[in-house]
Amino acid sequence: MPSHFNAEAERAMEQGRQTASIIPMVLRHCSHARVEHSEHFGWSMLEDMTGLPISVREMRCVHGQPNTSISPRLFENAVRFYEQNCRACPHRDPQGVPNLKTLAERTLDERRTARERADLTAAKEDAERSARAQARAQRVEREPEPTRALVSLIEGIDARTPDGRADELVDLCRVHPELATPPAAAVLMDFAANNPGEAIFAALVQLDAASVLDRDRLLEVTIEGLGHGPLSSAATLLVRLQAGLKPGQLEPILSVIAALAAPPHDYGLPPDFDLAPLHLAAAHSLPALLDRLTALILHEESYPRRIGAGAARRLIEHEPPTAAQLARPLLDGLQLPDPERGYLGSPQEELEEALGTAFGSDPRTIAAVIENRARRVDVEARPILFNVIEYAVRNATNDDTGHESVEAAIEVSFRRLGGDWGDQVTYDAAHLIRNTSGWFPKLMASRVDQLFGALMMAVSVRTDESPLGLPQAASLMEALHNAGRSSTQAAVIRELRDATSLLVPHAPNDIARNVLSVIALSDPLSDEMKDLRDHAVRLLGSLGQRDDLLPEVMPALWKALVHEDQRVRACGIQAWAKISRVNNRRLPADLGDLLPILLRDQHTIVHGSLFQALRDGLPIDESQTKQTADLLLGWAVTYANLDPDVLDQILWVLWELSERRPSRENQFIRAQCVLLAKHLSRHAKENFIRSRGHAATKLPGFSGLLLDIISTRPAVEVNGRDYKMLRLLRELPVETLTEHLEDIQEIARAEMSRDIIKAACFVEILQRATLWTDAAELAEAIFNAIPDTTEDAIERESALRTLEIARAEDALQAGSPDIAERAFERAAQAVERRERALRTMRYPWDET
Repeated sequence: MPSHFNAEAERAMEQGRQTASIIPMVLRHCSHARVEHSEHFGWSMLEDMTGLPISVREMRCVHGQPNTSISPRLFENAVRFYEQNCRACPHRDPQGVPNLKTLAERTLDERRTARERADLTAAKEDAERSARAQARAQRVEREPEPTRALVSLIEGIDARTPDGRADELVDLCRVHPELATPPAAAVLMDFAANNPGEAIFAALVQLDAASVLDRDRLLEVTIEGLGHGPLSSAATLLVRLQAGLKPGQLEPILSVIAALAAPPHDYGLPPDFDLAPLHLAAAHSLPALLDRLTALILHEESYPRRIGAGAARRLIEHEPPTAAQLARPLLDGLQLPDPERGYLGSPQEELEEALGTAFGSDPRTIAAVIENRARRVDVEARPILFNVIEYAVRNATNDDTGHESVEAAIEVSFRRLGGDWGDQVTYDAAHLIRNTSGWFPKLMASRVDQLFGALMMAVSVRTDESPLGLPQAASLMEALHNAGRSSTQAAVIRELRDATSLLVPHAPNDIARNVLSVIALSDPLSDEMKDLRDHAVRLLGSLGQRDDLLPEVMPALWKALVHEDQRVRACGIQAWAKISRVNNRRLPADLGDLLPILLRDQHTIVHGSLFQALRDGLPIDESQTKQTADLLLGWAVTYANLDPDVLDQILWVLWELSERRPSRENQFIRAQCVLLAKHLSRHAKENFIRSRGHAATKLPGFSGLLLDIISTRPAVEVNGRDYKMLRLLRELPVETLTEHLEDIQEIARAEMSRDIIKAACFVEILQRATLWTDAAELAEAIFNAIPDTTEDAIERESALRTLEIARAEDALQAGSPDIAERAFERAAQAVERRERALRTMRYPWDET
């Protein structure tokens, strides 16, 4: 298992050990306290493996309101619950010491101390800021009032939180740069040197544009400011002041220049980047820049390596000759330890992108460098090297320059199919060939024969021995190793087959010639060769859609449909269906005579393929609709207890076919479909009802099927009153609902054990059936099922509202408006209590 997976598992197990140590503290805290798995989070499989409580837990109590936010760590959840519910609770019943109170009070004291310490630090910093503001004011006390006002705006930058005065300073420097007298300008530049930030340098940019600053001093301040970090406004000044640069003056800030050109980015909107300073450094100090980028790329920490690799990519784009110089350090960087590999923060992506860019600038040279490096590294490291080739193809432009890099990548990929870089790269190469066939089909169209040759070589390797000729397995480990090699071989074949499919529109004649050659191969064939033959038969579908190739395809298609091998017949059906979508009118009329013959075929793969083809729209001649419907009904009965997925396909075809039959026969077929639909999976039943609900409501068995779907829906599914199955149930005739009263009540009672509030939907169903008293009794049962505790108070008030409204409706129907009025008043009171309880709940944002 990779190291980062081990590290992640260890972190999870450590959290589980911490949770296990906290649970007893919570249980000793109070006899009413309990620890539950949080319904807001999933369940960890690692918990099942280790027995540690790794899944998220939270503290609950019947006398306390649940937390409004949940942390992955039980201790944080418990402290928050304690703070909100336990401190003044009269019901607390301690069970032993030490307990949660000890830990929680200590934690809350530490938080209070930390806040006090932070307040003292903030007060000290405020005093220092006040002293700096006073010193600035003294330096310009003899200047005009507008100038003093300009300098005072610095306080908006030199603040605990910069405010609108920072923007006002920038605007004022742009509109009235003359206010920056020499003393004021000196104050501004000194502040920028000691407190570099975007706002102050943005103001200096405006003043420099008006030529009111000493440019030599400004250049020094700019370089000093950039020494503290990447500032875009300072970078603008650096480029603007480049004429005053001295030899070696940029070297101290080359790392910052690299960060400006390629700021690391993991998620969200990408940050702005500034390439102008990098281009300036390339023109002014290229050797030093290359050395600095190399040092960053080979840095022991991930973040500098990401900056170095990203800047190297930008530099190669600007100066392609640097690709050869940076390729080797980039390859060295890929081989350095990378604990974050596979996670955010890993430099692997930036390194691969830089190498991919280098590959695109000089494909032949960089390909040779990569292949030479692959000979000197372990097999495990080679897939990372091949990722560079894939990146180059993925980002190549569709022009002559891009085509050169793609051609080089294709050549490397075909060489890797021999397995010399290991199994993983063998598959990666096949996958890249497949993708290249889709991205750059015109380039791959000239390589159809090479592609089929590689495919034939791949299928010629025996599956009971390794691609490199290892002997037959003599131990379990060897057997597993060879099984892995066989799996890779199958995946490689699949990718290459997909590549041939993608090239049909771009090299149809070459594909057709190779396909017909494969189909013509005679038995005996290996299993792999039979798979290739099946693929070739399926390709007849794509080829047959072309008018010029259909006459050439038809003899092969006919032979496939009557072939002695059932797999070939099934593939022939798929090809037939595909051709019929485009060229059905040009197909021979007697081809349709094969439909009933193939429907009677007892091989599952054959009639199953035909069911799918009919489901996808394979045309049925009008004269064959009755015979086809009869055969499909027979198969539907057969598959009712065998395979619900196949039954689903048959019912779809039958329902559509029924529209082409006379009315009485139409109703018979549809009634049979509804009765047979009870054998479908729950999801398929719901799809069946969703697509045909209103057309099937009067058919026998529909209401039973609908209730069956509702009764088996998952507890996690969103089942509000707008759930379509409930809407259809409400729309059933009253007499039908009354007939199924006991079933509806049973479903409602079952729902109460899963979700009390969702069970209330069935109160409305009973009201729809004019069963007012039964609806009120169900609402009362729902209300009584909710514990009368602080924990469940809000949910209980919601249920009480539903109950009182149901009682009011029942009273109105019974002619008792006074009773109904009092029930409505009680419902309004329940709503008011619920809203009041919601207002007392504390949320994380209330604490800020």
